[in-house]
Amino acid sequence: MRDLLQIIELKKGTLPKSSLKLVNKFYNKIKIDGYFVDDKNIVKLQEFANPEVCTFLLECIQKYDETERFYHGNHDVISLRSVWAVLAFSREKNVLDYFHRLILGESLNKRFYLHYLLSYFRHELVKHPYTDMLISFYENLSKKLASYKLIGLLGITPPDKFGWFVMIKLINFGEWYTTNGLTKEEMEKQYTMSILIGSPGGLNSTFQIEIQNSLSERRKKIRFEECSDDGVFTIDVNEKSFQTPNLCRLDLFLKEAETYFDTTFQTDEPAYVSVSKGINKKIIKEWVKNRFVSCE
Repeated sequence: MRDLLQIIELKKGTLPKSSLKLVNKFYNKIKIDGYFVDDKNIVKLQEFANPEVCTFLLECIQKYDETERFYHGNHDVISLRSVWAVLAFSREKNVLDYFHRLILGESLNKRFYLHYLLSYFRHELVKHPYTDMLISFYENLSKKLASYKLIGLLGITPPDKFGWFVMIKLINFGEWYTTNGLTKEEMEKQYTMSILIGSPGGLNSTFQIEIQNSLSERRKKIRFEECSDDGVFTIDVNEKSFQTPNLCRLDLFLKEAETYFDTTFQTDEPAYVSVSKGINKKIIKEWVKNRFVSCE
């Protein structure tokens, strides 16, 4: 549901013409479902950050917040990110007070969005006065999160502690995503394991692990995510056969997965490894080659 977008649409008719023109332009940007506030787009949002528009957007978001939302899927994430990016340029007291409550308050929702605020506040054109406050929050939080424990064990120090990632894909078959000449039974046994590790995202999660046979009509899938309130997501897989993955002992999870699916994932030559700038890919590949045995 695009609830915040609908609130903006309903309320914008009360604005004077000069501000209405800006809000309409903003609205037309964010109504696109695929709109995303990256480093390039945030620059284009600065033009909307005049006091009158910011006050209007703040009123809309406060109306939106009257209903507590506990799950990622309940949020109008596209509109939220966009409004926060505009408000990040403002230094009006009412906007600063709003962000102060957002960061220091006890709302269950805040785990969904603080990582977005940090990326906007740190932008070179924004340089928000609350950046250090958010960095302090994440400095303390990162000590408890799995991905930071792992890279510590692997001897890796990201150049950007709050903006890094590692992506790994493993397969259990010879060719990457091929169905040539395979029977339905053979395709059912073709599994991929996808692993995403990095700095905090939604719910302050730092890893996601997913196993599936996506080429098969008889699909099986299991996905684990750190800190997820939604629990484990499965399709025709018995989640009770798995322990919650310990990222620092991922070798144990790998054994469980291979036993459950009666297969062996190729770790000598992983199908895909991608890392953010400054992360040592050689160390990651060696960790994978050692079947995820770390030093813990």
